[in-house]
Amino acid sequence: MRAVDHAVENLYRPLVAPPIKHLCYAALADLFKYLPVSKANPQDVAVRQKLQIASWMSLWPLKMEKYSALGLSHALGHKLGARYGIPHGITSCLTLAPVVALKAETASPEDKEWLAGALFHLRKPSTGSLENDIRTLSADIQQLVDDLGLHSTLTEYKVPREDIPQIAELAVGSKDDPTLPKVVALLESLY
Repeated sequence: MRAVDHAVENLYRPLVAPPIKHLCYAALADLFKYLPVSKANPQDVAVRQKLQIASWMSLWPLKMEKYSALGLSHALGHKLGARYGIPHGITSCLTLAPVVALKAETASPEDKEWLAGALFHLRKPSTGSLENDIRTLSADIQQLVDDLGLHSTLTEYKVPREDIPQIAELAVGSKDDPTLPKVVALLESLY
C-alpha cells in the first residue's frame, strides 16, 4: 500500500516529469491488479515479482532524492507513524484515500487532471468530471484497503483527539495554510 501511496502522490507532486507520472500510472495498474492476487496466494512468486517491479516504478527515480514527504498523505503518515508507532504502510491505508478525496477540492487544475487520469489506467470509466473522477479514485483506494483487510482507525492506535490540530499543522507546515481546517477534519474522520 505504501507503493500505491507513492504512485498516487507522485501524480500531484511538484516537479515530477510527465514520463515519471506515466510510470506511476503503470505501477498503479499493477498494484491494484496484483495486491489482491498476492493476498489470496502469497506463495505466487511471479505475482510477488510483478508487485516488486510496480513498487519500484512507483518511486523511481525519486528514490535517489533526499528522504522527504511526497505529499500530504506521506506528511501525515510521518507525523502519525513516528509519534504513535503506526507502521509506515498502515499510515498509507489510513490517509491516502481521504487525502485523494481532499485533492478533488484543493488540487490545482493540472494536478486534478493527473489524478483523474489514473482511472483510465485502472480501466474505470470517467464520470465526466475531474473532481468526481478523483473521488472515484479515492473510493477505489479505500476499497482496495478494505479488500486487503487493512482498514484501521486512529482509535486503534490510541491517537488522542486533542493531538489532531498539532498533527495537521505539522503535516501542512503552517497555521496559516488555508487547507489546515480541512486536514483537521480529515484526521477527525479517521476515528
